[in-house]
Amino acid sequence: MSLAFQCIIVHYGAPELTRACVESLARATGGGVALVRAVVVCNTGEAEARALAQSLAQPLAADHPGPAVACWDAPRRDEAAVLVLCTGGNRGFAAACNVGLQEAARTGAAFAWLLNNDA
Repeated sequence: MSLAFQCIIVHYGAPELTRACVESLARATGGGVALVRAVVVCNTGEAEARALAQSLAQPLAADHPGPAVACWDAPRRDEAAVLVLCTGGNRGFAAACNVGLQEAARTGAAFAWLLNNDA
């Protein structure tokens, strides 16, 4: 997948804020995240990151023809509108941004936005 824009959202705690942030991004891009891919970087353990991914999937499923949300190890992760990455623990905002920027570079994104989940 090569999208021009990827929005890297750092998540630590407050899953309701992350859901609201992703949903707001979807609304701002015309009802779906087809123009901007959200990359949610969880500064948490795997179990919490997977639970967050599951909670994000339902509100977005109707607006995206492929997988709405995928985790870092999903086979179709490059087709997902929202990708959830896991750092394994709280590494801080800057380190989480670096994980997201690596993903943006891997997929050929021309631009990346760095966003805290409470924005």
